[in-house]
Amino acid sequence: MIKKAFFLLAVFFSIQVLSSCIFCNCPETKTFEIGYTGVTVKAYDTSGFYDVEAEDTVYKNAFGIDVLASSIITEVLEVNTPINLFGFKTLMACSCDGDTYIHTDTISTIDIFMIDIETEEKRNVTDYFGIERYYVGEFIRVKKYFEERINDADDAFRFQLMSFENIPNSVNFVVDVYFKSGVMYTTETGQINFHD
Repeated sequence: MIKKAFFLLAVFFSIQVLSSCIFCNCPETKTFEIGYTGVTVKAYDTSGFYDVEAEDTVYKNAFGIDVLASSIITEVLEVNTPINLFGFKTLMACSCDGDTYIHTDTISTIDIFMIDIETEEKRNVTDYFGIERYYVGEFIRVKKYFEERINDADDAFRFQLMSFENIPNSVNFVVDVYFKSGVMYTTETGQINFHD
């Protein structure tokens, strides 16, 4: 009786394992490389219910800059030689793997400059901007963010103007994005007019 029960459990377990391996129609996984081709910036206004692109005049305490690295994704072709044991593939549990994305280069830091429209003076104002910490709701300065950053594969950022005492009422912001490879992209917002 015990042998019969053990035999039935073994058969039941074998059917479970085989059915999970046989009917596991996982798609073929692919590997992609992500490379960057440039950077775009947009000025935005946070004074309303929703953040909108800054079009006319904006309040200094409701101003921010979006920075987005433009990327190109290419598939990496791999040559796989499956290893078969006596004509049978190795059985594995049915868990499908996702595609793999490899960042060939990552952003190391960002500098933000202000150009006064009247005097044409250019000044580094990176310390005037902050970014929201991951899932915390508080802002930290841009330089500190890049020192403490968890995911260095990030390629989109939203910086909020936090210190605005020495910002003139008409300026352009220039953003320099530095990659770990030494590549640097520069882009600019266009004229921003602030309320008095």
